Amino acid sequence: MLENQPPHKKRRLTRTGTSLHIYCYPEDDHRTDAAANKMAANGPAMAASLGSEPMDTDIVDEVLPTVKVPSVATAAYGDYIESLPINVLFQARIQASPAVRTMYPQALIGESIRLWYPDYKCFNGVLHDGIVPRLGVHRDAVNSLRIVARKGGELVWEGSFACFENQWEEALGELRKNGVGRRVEGGLGSADSVRLLVGLYCPASD
Repeated sequence: MLENQPPHKKRRLTRTGTSLHIYCYPEDDHRTDAAANKMAANGPAMAASLGSEPMDTDIVDEVLPTVKVPSVATAAYGDYIESLPINVLFQARIQASPAVRTMYPQALIGESIRLWYPDYKCFNGVLHDGIVPRLGVHRDAVNSLRIVARKGGELVWEGSFACFENQWEEALGELRKNGVGRRVEGGLGSADSVRLLVGLYCPASD
């Protein structure tokens, strides 16, 4: 015998949250230009409703900077090459003498240090980040510099100059003119080796 039961209430299903509208178009769908323009216009609004933000193109440009290299057929290409760091591995050491050894006992005399110029990029880098701390001398003690460049055992260029930035840049220009360090590709393995002799101020040697 069946028992009498109260009628069941129908449950009403309600939707909560954000509704997501997905538009799917088959490959052979032929939309009108007006419909396509409407979808393109509603794109940013739909993205905002979903909590996403459009990509900032300025940020992309900062992360991936554009390097413009002039054509090799133009005069600007020569200027571009000249603006690149010269690819030279300087073998820097102090010019030794008995007077220098006596006056600068803490300096690294008779030993060479390697200074790859693209790592230092400028005269102040070579002097203040390379020669002074690594050779153990004070800036005021550095009196002169002498560059001796050889290729295949033959002397290519040699020059001595006072320890000033403008004379240093002129010396690098002479190296470029003689084909020393003009190639910047290949890293340390393709760098030209050049001797950089550091002269220290020493009145007793006069």
